[in-house]
Amino acid sequence: MSISSILGSSNNNITQNNNISPKNSILSQYDFLNLLTAQMRYQNPLNPMDYYQISSMLTQLGSLEALNNIGRNLESSILYQASANYLQSANLIGKKIKSLGNFISIENGSVSEIYYQLTKPGRVNVQIFDLNGNLVTVLDEGYKHPSEHKFNWNGKDTSGKPVEDGIYLFRVLAFDESGKPLPVNSYQTDRVKGVSFENGTIYLAQKSGKIKINDVISIME
Repeated sequence: MSISSILGSSNNNITQNNNISPKNSILSQYDFLNLLTAQMRYQNPLNPMDYYQISSMLTQLGSLEALNNIGRNLESSILYQASANYLQSANLIGKKIKSLGNFISIENGSVSEIYYQLTKPGRVNVQIFDLNGNLVTVLDEGYKHPSEHKFNWNGKDTSGKPVEDGIYLFRVLAFDESGKPLPVNSYQTDRVKGVSFENGTIYLAQKSGKIKINDVISIME
């Protein structure tokens, strides 16, 4: 006797005795077990169920329960790891870090450090802009080899006048001997002012804004 036949002929008894709601369109493992119990209870004695089939169904039920437990444990582990990472990231507050980015700041006349790295040898120019996109100055770095280089800006514009404290943008341009542009990686430095956790991602707050923790290259001090 199949489960479908029991649902057809004895639906009222099963619903009443086993608390299976007819409103549920998806059977849980508990509903399945209740249906199996009811099927065994109302089976035809002259045509009993195949107990090998019952054993197989129970094995599958046990496997489903194990998978559900693994899923719950995995979810708990992920949440725990995310919380641990967030708490660990809080230790970066007040630290000076180097990260991917193109911001440079001036505070009390002190200019933050920036770095760049070439993939091939080439001539390098560094352009400085204000946040409105106005060009502040252009500095010729000369010919550089494919390694990481530190750039020190004196905080002055093209006329040699010191600029105001604030946040600025920089862009590093590199060209090979034929004048073809070369890829350049740019890095900014700043101190971490705070940490936030948004949509599963940890962000570090700096004067220039937020950066993803995955963009951090190194902790400098």
